[in-house]
Formats: sequence, C-alpha cells, structure tokens
Amino acid sequence: SHYHVLFKYGGIKLVLLTPGRAAFVLVQGRHVIQAKGLGRSCGLIPLAGPARRVWTTGLEWNLDGQEASALSFGTFISTSNRICAQAERVQVNTSAPLLWVSDFIYPP
Repeated sequence: SHYHVLFKYGGIKLVLLTPGRAAFVLVQGRHVIQAKGLGRSCGLIPLAGPARRVWTTGLEWNLDGQEASALSFGTFISTSNRICAQAERVQVNTSAPLLWVSDFIYPP
C-alpha cells in the first residue's frame, strides 16, 4: 500500500498527495509542520506499534507525552484532531514513527 512505502522510506521526505489530502511519515524525534496549505482536519496514527510518548503544539487537542496520550491501536489513536485556526505551524515530538494525515488545500 501507499502507507507502507511511506513507512519503508521514512528517512526520505516523501509526501503522499491525493485530492484534498496529504500524508507523510514522522520518524522518531521532533518535527515542525508548516500549516500553510493544510486544512484544519488532521490525524496522527502509529505505524510500527505504540507511540508511547507524543507531544504536540498547534492542535486543538494537543498531546502531552503522558501515558494517557500514548497512541496505539486498540486504545487511542488521534484521527480526528484539528490544526488551531491561528497556528502557523504544528510541532510534534514522537517516540515512534507516526503517519501524519491532513486536509490539503491547493493552491494555498
């Protein structure tokens, strides 16, 4: 699948664009995502098992890195979040690979 390719080549900045949607892999570490060109709807989905520590800023429902906000199928995944209307960027710090999905507006 397309998501498998994104994960397999996570060390390369690949973006999957479909009409109205964008997706890319966030490897372990810190990331800054520019909000320009993105719609408000977004999600963070764990790819290779649980992401036990995830911190975010710039989202309506930020994650704080606590155990209660660990991302894992069967417990909690963040598929229905939103980028704050005033945010110029979203920051994500993750302990494990995540798939970022969001609305994509072209042209921005």
